[in-house]
Amino acid sequence: MMKSKYLTLSIIILTSMVVFAFLFASLGGHFMNVSVQKISGGMNQPADKILPVNSSVAADNPGDATTTISLTLAPKSPGGTISDRTPTYMWTPVSGATQYNFVLYKGTTQVYSKTASSSVCSTTTCSSTPSEVLPNDAYTWNVRAYISGAWGTPSSSLAFSVTDIPTPVSPTGVIKSVKPTFTWSRIDGVTQYNLVLYQGTKKIYSITVPNSSCGSSLTDCSITPGTLLKSGTYSWKVRAYISGAWKAYSAAKSFNQLMAFDSTFTSTSSGWNPVHGTWGVGGGYFQAIDQAGYFASSAQADSYNILTYEVKMKRNGCPTCANGIYFNGTPSSLTDSGSWSNGYKFLYSNDGEFSLWEYINGTAYALVNWHSFTGISPTENILRVTYNSTTGFTQFYLNGVRLAYGKLTTFPSGQVGLTFYTDGTAGDKLYVDYARLFVTAPAAQASSSAKGVGFDDSAVPQAASGKAPDGKSK
Repeated sequence: MMKSKYLTLSIIILTSMVVFAFLFASLGGHFMNVSVQKISGGMNQPADKILPVNSSVAADNPGDATTTISLTLAPKSPGGTISDRTPTYMWTPVSGATQYNFVLYKGTTQVYSKTASSSVCSTTTCSSTPSEVLPNDAYTWNVRAYISGAWGTPSSSLAFSVTDIPTPVSPTGVIKSVKPTFTWSRIDGVTQYNLVLYQGTKKIYSITVPNSSCGSSLTDCSITPGTLLKSGTYSWKVRAYISGAWKAYSAAKSFNQLMAFDSTFTSTSSGWNPVHGTWGVGGGYFQAIDQAGYFASSAQADSYNILTYEVKMKRNGCPTCANGIYFNGTPSSLTDSGSWSNGYKFLYSNDGEFSLWEYINGTAYALVNWHSFTGISPTENILRVTYNSTTGFTQFYLNGVRLAYGKLTTFPSGQVGLTFYTDGTAGDKLYVDYARLFVTAPAAQASSSAKGVGFDDSAVPQAASGKAPDGKSK
């Protein structure tokens, strides 16, 4: 009998606390977490009271299971960038709400406030579409619920922008890619985009891009056209197709493309023209063979006067024979052994030596005759030359190490190429992994520490007496 009285009293007290909490919430109070605990004896306080927005109910007795009921009011859309000037507002419904109020702001200024009944809600979503037409601008909005005669706290805000003009994002500034990826802002309601690229006033291409190029992104669209771009300054713009009509183009965005070419030789040798020997692509390499006693070579068609030219190659067969690159050359005239009659040549041999040569009307002059370098690999090596015609400043690197630097003025511009000499050794073959060129180079020494062999061709160099550039008689 005593236990029954205590149990009745406990129920009355706890019931009073719940009623007080309910009244407090109805009058504007906010409880972020309301707990329901089991009463000893197995009785439970019912959890069917209406709770404030953005709160939860949980059983927190250490021995009890925990159940959380989410009552979060959250705006769902519009968000991001949209083209619809009369957007539909969508938010999550809240149990017990009879009305909702959503408010739109531009900055801190209220644009409008709309009230909708709970009849606009399904079990998962509420929606309402005001008739007011919004101008292009940036907005934020929030929503609140009317429960048991009182308005709850507004939800967090969701931002969106109204526009029918995409915003170009990238490329911009200085880039080093012959196939840049174009990215612009995504707009809801667009079915396709039109991207136009110019070099000066010349239209390079105009591409229609389906909305599917945006993929699952909520903010950006992108595409990488297959056309290879030469070095130079470009501008591009984009427009959107909305409701059966093309809208205005965006403002143009410009970029300076510094990569002249990027040949990876995975399936093609596009841009390369064989000069001597037999050349072809296979196994991911640009491969060459030739007759014994000749320099095989292949050239790019364009001429350059400022360059950073880098090539990765390997050579099978003769360990003392020369392999390397040309720059500022003219492949239209050849020596008896197949070398270009005019231009500069940077060579190495698998037995660990390098040399630099200047060819003038078919005569070879040693800028730096054969020197030993322990950094040469018997397999793959990376050759890099930088040249700037404004000062003639030139640098030669092998596997990242600067071997030589100085001034070259005889040939201020010309073509670049690939080369190797064969003596007929079994398996003699050149394999070029990649070749790339950027139209940028330093015009002067970067620091006072002059690493590498110095040279200057302003004085006519001496002919290579008995030390041939083929590497065989060095």
